[in-house]
Amino acid sequence: MRILKGIPVNSTKQIIGRISISEVKKKGAKHSILVTSSINNKIRGFRAALTPIKIGESDARGLKLPIIHSIRGIEILNEGDIVFLDMSSGRIIVEYEKRSIHNSIIPTAKCNCRCIMCPQPPIENAPDNTGLCLKIIKLMDKKTEALGITGGEPTLLRNGLIRILKQCKKYLPNTQIQILTNGILLKNNDYVKRISQIGLKNMVFCVPLYADTDMEHDYIMQRKGAFGETIQGLYNLAANKQHVEIRIVVMSLNYIRLPQIARFIYHNLPFVIHVAFMGMEVEGMAKKNIEKLWVSPKEYSQYLRDAVFYLSQSDMNVSVYNEQLCLLSKDIWNFTCKSISEWKNIYLEQCSGCSEINRCGGFFASPYRKHKTQIYPI
Repeated sequence: MRILKGIPVNSTKQIIGRISISEVKKKGAKHSILVTSSINNKIRGFRAALTPIKIGESDARGLKLPIIHSIRGIEILNEGDIVFLDMSSGRIIVEYEKRSIHNSIIPTAKCNCRCIMCPQPPIENAPDNTGLCLKIIKLMDKKTEALGITGGEPTLLRNGLIRILKQCKKYLPNTQIQILTNGILLKNNDYVKRISQIGLKNMVFCVPLYADTDMEHDYIMQRKGAFGETIQGLYNLAANKQHVEIRIVVMSLNYIRLPQIARFIYHNLPFVIHVAFMGMEVEGMAKKNIEKLWVSPKEYSQYLRDAVFYLSQSDMNVSVYNEQLCLLSKDIWNFTCKSISEWKNIYLEQCSGCSEINRCGGFFASPYRKHKTQIYPI
């Protein structure tokens, strides 16, 4: 998520609200945070104000409104975005971007696994963010196309996740809800039943499966028994008529067996609505273990091609995420998607003259790009 910083005045509290670019007070202004280049004493009714200009302390005190001033990069904020203000530090965290199709919320940063390539390692003492998530959902645009619920592991919140999904049904009934979960706690069929009874019709459980054997999957997840628990969770989801997507992050530990993983999915999980093969994001644990995990997309391109075609020819919906077209077999380009969030999606200098740049997945903003010398314009 994007984070800005400025100088806070008139408050030390935490504030969440929806961005307004206009000073005209509208319905719901009490939930709005004004972005303006002209702070004056006529501003009334907003939760707070943000400005790129510098304000003297005496001037700020006369306004009484919580203000963060001297903000660099404030132009990234747009009407309808949702931000969290830490008025003690001046940090502005963009929790939701109205124009984006890659919005997500993080109910908890705790997890019951320690995946060897996790880009966002779990935090043991992380707070329960259920209350914050409920507020964010309430403020979102009703036409939001998709919302990811991620972590950490969101099912660890148990009733907290139930509350969040009920909030989604109330305020975002037409939004596709994507729950990113390792599926382990979904082995409890009673819990899956409670989720299904909420009645969210446009919800997908996105569950990782990194291998077709328990030994390899458990090692990557760093949890003994994870494979069997996840498979049971997947069957429970199917029994309760929930939509399931399987995600496979490609790395040195599993790329040779991509065709076998595809066959396992077809024969054992025929109910899944989508299978996504994903390039690795080199952050967090992936960065720490990179020498053990790294393999260039060019090296695994043929294995990926075989897996993609097997599933496609078996009438299963399949996609490829986070990959660069110039390193893949051309006959699977139509399966690729631009899946990296806009704020961390970049292209290299040599990509500038590429005729396919508008459809290429590009790169994560992480500086680790060992295969950059293999990249060339098409």
